[in-house]
Amino acid sequence: MPEESCGVRLKRLRQKKHLSQETLAAAANLRKSHISMLESGERKLTLLSALAAVAMAQTLGVSVDYLVTGKERHRRAYVTQGEAP
Repeated sequence: MPEESCGVRLKRLRQKKHLSQETLAAAANLRKSHISMLESGERKLTLLSALAAVAMAQTLGVSVDYLVTGKERHRRAYVTQGEAP
């Protein structure tokens, strides 16, 4: 089975949260047409839209890593006794 594209994942996550393209666009300080083009694959998520990706991920309740790659990467925290992470 082919891997889910960033645009397809974005649309799935947006719909799961019952958000319109307009609402997500406003949260990411983008135009609705930009969200539409990302979801359809006409436009790719680029470094220039990194801040928008952060805002979209926060709005959708996922990490930027998951939004972009579809994979959640877990970092190991090395904490010594008595230290906060």
